[in-house]
Amino acid sequence: MSNFKLNLPTDIPWQRKCVSPDMIDDKLCDAKGPFRWRSSIAIFEYEPDEENQNYEGMTISYLKVSCSITGYQENPKEIGLDYHGMKDYWKDQPGIVDYLDTLQKYYPCYGAVLELKVGPDSNNIAVGDYPYFLDFEPKKRELYELVSTTGETMSRSLNGIEIGKSNSSLKSHEVVDIDKGFSVAASAKVGPYEGSGSFSRQGEWGSRDISQNESQDTRTTDTSQEMRETQSHTTQLSQMYHQLDSYHLGTNRALFFIHPRPHTIETEHTFVNGPRNIEGIQEFMFVVARRKDIKGICVEAYLETGHIGKVPYSVVEESGESETKTVWNDAFHAAPLGNDDETTVVDDKDRIWEVKNVFPGYKIKSAVFKLGNFKVDTNESGTPNLIDQVPFMSDQNADYVKVSGKVHSWFENVDVGRDNAASIVYPFSVDLTLIKNKIIQKSRDTLFITGRNLCCCNRNMVERAKDLGGIVYERALDYVDRQYSERTSQDQVSIATSNRMNSLVKEAIVNSRNDVANRYETAINLPQSTLAAQSMMHQISGIKDRVWGNVGNIRGSIKDKLSDLNPDVKVSEILSMPFQMQKDVFSMDDKEVIELRNAITGLNHTDFNAKEVWLSREQIKKMFISKDFDAR
Repeated sequence: MSNFKLNLPTDIPWQRKCVSPDMIDDKLCDAKGPFRWRSSIAIFEYEPDEENQNYEGMTISYLKVSCSITGYQENPKEIGLDYHGMKDYWKDQPGIVDYLDTLQKYYPCYGAVLELKVGPDSNNIAVGDYPYFLDFEPKKRELYELVSTTGETMSRSLNGIEIGKSNSSLKSHEVVDIDKGFSVAASAKVGPYEGSGSFSRQGEWGSRDISQNESQDTRTTDTSQEMRETQSHTTQLSQMYHQLDSYHLGTNRALFFIHPRPHTIETEHTFVNGPRNIEGIQEFMFVVARRKDIKGICVEAYLETGHIGKVPYSVVEESGESETKTVWNDAFHAAPLGNDDETTVVDDKDRIWEVKNVFPGYKIKSAVFKLGNFKVDTNESGTPNLIDQVPFMSDQNADYVKVSGKVHSWFENVDVGRDNAASIVYPFSVDLTLIKNKIIQKSRDTLFITGRNLCCCNRNMVERAKDLGGIVYERALDYVDRQYSERTSQDQVSIATSNRMNSLVKEAIVNSRNDVANRYETAINLPQSTLAAQSMMHQISGIKDRVWGNVGNIRGSIKDKLSDLNPDVKVSEILSMPFQMQKDVFSMDDKEVIELRNAITGLNHTDFNAKEVWLSREQIKKMFISKDFDAR
């Protein structure tokens, strides 16, 4: 007869302990809600009744942590984009559209790290008596399903968790839902009206155990009795089909690292865009043991997700079209004022020839400078003044040629009625060879990591997630593979190259904790990041000539720390400095560096003229009276 004192396994009635508060919509029926694309954490708890507490002097409880792992997208309200302040600040720069796209786009997740800590919900507890993890699931997930050449689809993984009568060990049972594709065949014959067809589909559906035993013995069991004897509680965990590693079982903290599974099947025609992204719900279950005199536990969860941003840059390549030659003729000329004016006239204005003004779409391949004959025109015979600096080609690149010089006129009143005056001319020419080039847009990858924190503890009635998600780390990814580092933004790469990139991203995330030069003490938003700064310098051409001395909205205390800085230093030079370098060089803290970057990029210029944001200057002149027109 069955022993009815052994109850059937109980499906754990989880109770929510805490959740990321910014994910809760506290105003219903307003067609609005929390920000969609931001990772979040929810923690659930259950403590079995005294009848199921089998460890003398210890209390066993269960935790379930549910991580919603998403890509990263900025909240317009958090960075001020909803005020259109930046669009107005960079009104005359067409590149502002591309820059705003960099700030607003969605960045997929390519790796995640979860740290979970438990502690006593009371004070004056020795470290050796802290609660600890007896067990947790999942512990490890390797690549055990290979992609078929037809391209199978793995849609989900659902693990059933069973807890033994000891209430301290977990068993895993997995539900499989794998679609390996289908094939269709058909044939037809017009007469005498024959036809045939076939359809087949391959896949795996059902369930399987991670550890399997095969036996030829046959036995009859009472399933209900067996469940009573071996199981106390059950639940289910939702998982993603990606690799997972876990660490630190037996302590009061657990660490999990999720990274993409590699691409496994490659043919000569197979190309991909890069590593797989990691997005979805990943759940973890924990068995926690604590002393009976400790009434409850505090739980802290910290989730980091890795993302890749692309910093654009341009490469000029010859288009293969025929060369074009032209000659630029100009002169330096200084003529005296005359009328007994003894002022010496100086001509030292640089002459600049820009190819875009004469031959749009072309670049300068070579330039040869030639100095013409020196000419002096005088009213009466006399010796001209000495020339301080003969004109010369002072600068030349693919866009322009610059000629510099300094020519003095000469005027001397020798005596009454006799004047010597000289008008001096220095002609020159530049033989130019032009070629029509094409500009190739490429990109370099930057890894940035965002962090989310959740702490719940009844001791202080704390349920907080003050860090609502920001960038805590970033660094450029240096590729050994030239194919990947020099690709264009649309180029696809081989699977082998993509897997090498996957390994590089994994290594960077693992090492990020000790990379103090690139880790931020205070989480920053995307516009304050080095990624955004480098993108701005490429996309907004006007920033290249802007000097920091002309930047408004900088507090006096921050200006004081920049007092030794030359006011003619370009803001692009400041933005190109890494965050930590700005802190060290200018003796600033995190908040001051953030404020400085906000001022340089125009992020804190939230006051704006709506007409100038949306309308052109010509439209404003036609539509509104002049007093409403801000002619900035």
